[in-house]
Amino acid sequence: MKDSQGIALLKLGRLYLSMNEPEKAAACYEENLLKANEETCEENELSECHQFLAKYYSMTDSREKAIEHLTKLIEFGGVEGEKAKEELTRLRD
Repeated sequence: MKDSQGIALLKLGRLYLSMNEPEKAAACYEENLLKANEETCEENELSECHQFLAKYYSMTDSREKAIEHLTKLIEFGGVEGEKAKEELTRLRD
């Protein structure tokens, strides 16, 4: 993400993760994705946000939100897309 606020949100999310505060990290990643809809964002940053949120929502029993983020990861393709397909299959079973 090119703007300083987006970079700060991503770094703050990572910091909250390192402090074992996943709820706060999720809020930062969600805000980062909202900003990404308005601005140019690096694909790897979007992928990081979707990866964390898919895992977070899977663990908090927010199945539909997890599926939403896994679907976005599949659109990116690559290794993360393949992992997302596997996880999506597991969630839907």
